[in-house]
Amino acid sequence: MICILGLPPHTDHADSYVGEATKWGKTMNGFLAVVAGGLSLGLSGAAMTGDLADCAKGNGMGAVHACNRVVASAGPEDLKTGYYLKLRGVAYFKNQKYDLAIKDLNAVAQRNSLDPQLFMIRADAYQFTRQYEKAIRDYGVVIRLNGKYVRAYYNRAIAHRKLERYKAAINDFSSIIQLKPKDALAYQNRGHIFLRMNTAEKAIPDFERAVKLAPKSFNVHHSLGEGYFRAGKLDSARDVWLKSCQYASKEQTRNWQTRLTKAGHFSGPVDGVCDRRIIEAFSSCAANKCQF
Repeated sequence: MICILGLPPHTDHADSYVGEATKWGKTMNGFLAVVAGGLSLGLSGAAMTGDLADCAKGNGMGAVHACNRVVASAGPEDLKTGYYLKLRGVAYFKNQKYDLAIKDLNAVAQRNSLDPQLFMIRADAYQFTRQYEKAIRDYGVVIRLNGKYVRAYYNRAIAHRKLERYKAAINDFSSIIQLKPKDALAYQNRGHIFLRMNTAEKAIPDFERAVKLAPKSFNVHHSLGEGYFRAGKLDSARDVWLKSCQYASKEQTRNWQTRLTKAGHFSGPVDGVCDRRIIEAFSSCAANKCQF
């Protein structure tokens, strides 16, 4: 089919994953004054405060190095709390050192089994390293600890989708819709799962609802067009795709014109103009079940 827009590639979630770690890191900043007051680190006061602050920010490898110094200088009693390993694990995560992040977070999880953010970050690290079973397990822990954590349902659904467990993915997107009835992305994603299950008749209502919730979104309009096309409603599909043109950026359109040209379904100029020419190319590509 011509597009799989509702479920973007795995790496597209990087911002949301890092967002979880960033929010957690900001929370930890609030602990710095309290924690620093009780440390038995073998560092001078100035060095201790600077390294701990840099470690908690987690930005860049400098933060990782600061975390390493904090952990290396900590005494046995300090390490029992898990604070420093947790901070370093987040810093590793934010710098895409996922295996190292997992190692630190594993050690912390043995000390604290009731921290949903810890398991969320580790689950995302597992997701990035394609350890989907472990990611699903940790997202499940997060949900048991906080049943309203929408991002955990979303990311678990993606992991289920990667493993082609479509019914489980649908259940998670349905849970999101119960928690956030106006979440257009959840409807769009659930619709694409229905398409993967070859049940376009179930996908269309989800796409239609997504369009109502996000009426100016190119992606949701395009998804609805795909649903209509898969259901054999070709005229409706073309109409929706043509309507979607008013919301398409020139950069996005040029990219698709280029890809459709390489796929042999578009011969016009790559000018970033979304009009009936590219819609016919979409239709031709869809009819031939091409990927582009």
